[in-house]
Amino acid sequence: MERVIEFSLNHPLLIGALFAVLAAIIANEIINFRRGRFAINTTEATQLYNRDAAVFVDIRNENAFQKSHLQAPSTSRLSISTSIRTASSALPTAVSLSTATPASAH
Repeated sequence: MERVIEFSLNHPLLIGALFAVLAAIIANEIINFRRGRFAINTTEATQLYNRDAAVFVDIRNENAFQKSHLQAPSTSRLSISTSIRTASSALPTAVSLSTATPASAH
């Protein structure tokens, strides 16, 4: 134990870096935990979509949207500000598909 204290006193920058890394890891875990409470899986998203209880907001660029998007009668590409206003006012649940590719792509 004496050697740990001696090391700490001789290398304050290393000890400071150790505590900074530990704090960053703990903060990251807390953020991931809080995000996980609001995340839904693909099955839940499909169920919400089938019940017309979700608005899917596709924030990809125009080329990615033209390559594949959900098959829906009202599917269209809106600007990000219009999409957010529409999603927040239309229905209670909004789902973002920024990186996911739908199973039944166009």
